Amino acid sequence: MTFLQALVLVEELTGYDDDVAVEVTARMLPRAALTVGRWRTAVRRTLLRVAPEATDKRATATRADRDFGLVAGRDEAAWLGWTGPASPLLEIDRLVAELAGAPSRDDGRTAAQRRHDTALHIFRAGLARYGLAGEPPTDLVPQPGGTRPDDAVPDAPGGPVAPDGLSPARVDAGTGEVVGAKRTRRRIPEGHIVLSLATYRGLAQSPGDLDGYGPVTAATARDLASDGRPLRRILIDANGQVVD
Repeated sequence: MTFLQALVLVEELTGYDDDVAVEVTARMLPRAALTVGRWRTAVRRTLLRVAPEATDKRATATRADRDFGLVAGRDEAAWLGWTGPASPLLEIDRLVAELAGAPSRDDGRTAAQRRHDTALHIFRAGLARYGLAGEPPTDLVPQPGGTRPDDAVPDAPGGPVAPDGLSPARVDAGTGEVVGAKRTRRRIPEGHIVLSLATYRGLAQSPGDLDGYGPVTAATARDLASDGRPLRRILIDANGQVVD
């Protein structure tokens, strides 16, 4: 086990009983060949199997401790933190990434800058739509063709609008698709939750796997797999084969 792997164990096992920590460590030692990223995921999955009740209780506490706040930084910068259940935040992250698009030669912004500008626009446009603030921002970096991200206005019942990289776009309330000004349509990348059929039916407590995050408790997986959730449900059998 490397120093970084040991550090991951300490981070992930903090707060658990000693017997849980010993059992998880014993199960992980034969897997020391894993990279640090895969090691962390494996530790979390092992925790879910060794101490399902404890991990479920901690997940419930996380939902109660959700928060949103700002930390002032140096050089006129700030960090905006949003802490809560992973699924809805991943949904927002996918939306921002899709609407920001990929950098082009005509756009001097980096991918990170595009994501920042897009998220800021979505937020301000949403506030403007409901009369909670003024017009969307007008101080962002120009886009190709002389347009700016703020050229998109909140004119659709489906919610706030956002840039698609070159032209205004909005999210259609009925289909969940991003609709551009040129009648082009592209679907927001769909996340998914993977869990066993037995867990879905409540006959087992095996952890699920949330796309973009990793292992989650059986209770969380069942909740995310329920009808009406904005995730694609993938059910597997005991051999890992997809059955639905």
